[in-house]
Amino acid sequence: IKKDGFYGHPASLVWRKDWDGRDPMKMQVEELDKMQTPAVGYMAQGELANSPTQPLAIPAGAFPKDFNGQTLIGEMNQPWLVRVLDDEVAGQFQTALVPFLDGSPLDIGNNRLAFGKDGSLYIGKTALSWAGSFGVTRVKWNGKQFFSLSSVKAGSTGFTVTFSEPADPATVSGLVAKRHTYKYHSNYGSPKIDETELPAKTTLSPDGLTLTVELGPLKERYLHLLDLTAVRSKSGAGLLGAKAWYQVNKAP
Repeated sequence: IKKDGFYGHPASLVWRKDWDGRDPMKMQVEELDKMQTPAVGYMAQGELANSPTQPLAIPAGAFPKDFNGQTLIGEMNQPWLVRVLDDEVAGQFQTALVPFLDGSPLDIGNNRLAFGKDGSLYIGKTALSWAGSFGVTRVKWNGKQFFSLSSVKAGSTGFTVTFSEPADPATVSGLVAKRHTYKYHSNYGSPKIDETELPAKTTLSPDGLTLTVELGPLKERYLHLLDLTAVRSKSGAGLLGAKAWYQVNKAP
């Protein structure tokens, strides 16, 4: 959040010291849109998240070292948390967002997060009128490496994805890439606008840890989905968090 940034909710504009007195709810959408400070990430509703809750930084030792300092976000309606993979292009901070603990017994209602001194993650659950659960779940890493995304970085013609352990080269061609944007309006939510599946060329490094995904020039203000469900590690494991949604605000 940047001081004096406008994040798209017009009613907030009246609190600006230099506001000219206009009713922001009656302004043209195009004018409001030009004023926006871009969000660094979007959580595709019903796919990645519906009701995100508390963000929390991951301390060293709680999970494998490539998780250190990354952010987790709680989520009420989906049976996982959201993991934030940071990137920066020409001073513009932007992110890839991936599910975390998907396929586990975590379940829904994940409202409050806290790490214990032993690195355990405690997740407090609550129920709203349409979703939720009760109780506290404890997640303790067993110290063993697991197959996950370490980073997703934007490049001039696509993305570079790094893995926590070597990928099976026979599976990386199964990656599916799409992009879409959203309509900015006063109604609740938005359909996907201009959703397009992108032809992807994948190249895996000799050590199996780095995947180059060639898509052509990235389109700004579009949410790009990399679906790596088909990718397996050399030991045959699927990814813990096999989809990444990357909002391109600044294309390299």
